[in-house]
Amino acid sequence: EDVIKMIEPTPIYISATDDDQFSKGAQKIYDYAKSVFTDGELKLKVWSGKHIFTKEMREEEYSFLDKYLKEFAAKEKL
Repeated sequence: EDVIKMIEPTPIYISATDDDQFSKGAQKIYDYAKSVFTDGELKLKVWSGKHIFTKEMREEEYSFLDKYLKEFAAKEKL
């Protein structure tokens, strides 16, 4: 939890599923971190299912990454 707070304002997308042991605590971490995210975007998406990475999940998550990578590239003139 403290690690997430330290990297603000870096955008963070937390992807979890509702039936996966590795996703346990995702909502708690999000709730804890959102109070300190004043400048960056913190997003939580809880998907239905077990430990999976579907096409729909990839498309949404890659869109999030693409948005911020393009902003970074424009700032850095890459």
